[in-house]
Amino acid sequence: MSRGTGGVYCEGVRSRAPALARAVLGALWAARSWRATLHALTGLMIVVATGALLLLWVGDIVTLIHGPGARGTPRSTWWSP
Repeated sequence: MSRGTGGVYCEGVRSRAPALARAVLGALWAARSWRATLHALTGLMIVVATGALLLLWVGDIVTLIHGPGARGTPRSTWWSP
């Protein structure tokens, strides 16, 4: 019997789960993975901002092409009931 285990033999029995968890968590908390995550999130924010500006720019170009009163009503009565 093993010493200090209350009479239960478990010497040499080891689980791989703690080692695997330590390896996965170690990779998650490494500076290299955080840097890659930060770069990906920064790139996503840049893409979203660029897309929004591009959408506004296209909308402005379309309104310039169509001109005032493009909805079929004169501009002076567009806002009145």
